[in-house]
Amino acid sequence: MNVRYGKGKGREHHVYFCSRLASDYGGKACQNVSGPTLDEFVTRKVLEALKPAALELSLAAAEHVEREREELNRLWQKRLERAAYEAERAGRHYRLVEP
Repeated sequence: MNVRYGKGKGREHHVYFCSRLASDYGGKACQNVSGPTLDEFVTRKVLEALKPAALELSLAAAEHVEREREELNRLWQKRLERAAYEAERAGRHYRLVEP
């Protein structure tokens, strides 16, 4: 199938057509299909085929984001604990050195 672009009725459109007989054997074009109609049909079928996969991918992505968030939260908690320990340690040193 080939695509032919053109203007008709004041707007641009495209048509898919088979020209194998014409190009190889000098015959007539065997068939043609309205471009927007075929595009809509193919798009709908592709999206229907991808629905289960898209749902699985969305769930997997959400789980991945949740795990990353939990890991980041754990890292920040450790940083807070470390900062609290360092502050408490610095306070002890200060109290021992300065009477």
